[in-house]
Amino acid sequence: MYKNIHSISMLATPIPKSLDLISHCKNIEIYYILELPKGRQKAKTEVTTDTEEAYAHII
Repeated sequence: MYKNIHSISMLATPIPKSLDLISHCKNIEIYYILELPKGRQKAKTEVTTDTEEAYAHII
């Protein structure tokens, strides 16, 4: 294949993509993130049935 190509893949739900990477790739290294990033804020969850209101919160 190609030489000197590096890739970083971050997955929130590692199965099935991680299994695919492990089964098809050679020389793969897996790193675990064991702590949250400094200054990380809590997620804010809101529920609405109004599409316009939902888009206003996203944008």
